[in-house]
Amino acid sequence: MKALVIGLSLAGSCLSATTLGLVPVTYPVYLAYNAGDPEIELRALPFATRFSHPEHLGSCLSAPYVIPHNDSADLPKDINLISTCRIAVKTDLVPEKGRKPESPVGVHLTVDISQFAKPAYVPFEDAVVMRAVAKAVWRTVAASRCEIRSVKIISGENHEKLRKILEARLGTPIPAPAPQPAPAE
Repeated sequence: MKALVIGLSLAGSCLSATTLGLVPVTYPVYLAYNAGDPEIELRALPFATRFSHPEHLGSCLSAPYVIPHNDSADLPKDINLISTCRIAVKTDLVPEKGRKPESPVGVHLTVDISQFAKPAYVPFEDAVVMRAVAKAVWRTVAASRCEIRSVKIISGENHEKLRKILEARLGTPIPAPAPQPAPAE
């Protein structure tokens, strides 16, 4: 009987760990071949994940984001510049003993731009793309009530200028926003 109770307890904890949930992720969005002036928009969009917080943030940011559309043309459908430009983002939890529940969660941030390659249909300079990526990463981490405690930028020899842009934008610890008071009823 004890084995059955322990087994059910373990199964219950596994089920809760695999619950699918929606998290807001800010993406640098570009709609290719759109009429008018091209622009990169920073958009908070939902992402479905089973991973734990804050480790899921990097994988969510790096994933392709394909939206429903009624365009029959053979145009690029991934609107996330992070994935279309082959940038990888990784976030790891910073273990902190005695952290209060209301305190922000610390993360180690790794941004790999060693495979950076901008598709021909993206009309922006590389530096503009990097600044948009840095803003999207910062907004996603901050909205998730996390603080960036350390940053590692991985780059190749050809991407030294882009690495410096990211370091300037992400290289210092970024505090999470202060908790908002609950609205009065």
